[in-house]
Amino acid sequence: MRRFHSWLRGLLWWWVFLIGSSVILGWLLGDWHGAWSVVQTILLIALVLIFVYLLVAGFVELRNRNDSE
Repeated sequence: MRRFHSWLRGLLWWWVFLIGSSVILGWLLGDWHGAWSVVQTILLIALVLIFVYLLVAGFVELRNRNDSE
């Protein structure tokens, strides 16, 4: 579980980096909406990947439990 928390912390820092990048990019290009749309798309992709990871990890855990019994 500790590894999972460090993974989430790393993901949070990437999210902070993406928001900061979008703010700078939006400021430079003058298109805040476009930059924010990119960040939202990346967030959606990251959430879907996390959901798939949790599903796969749950199935692996259940399979390992059934094999040990």
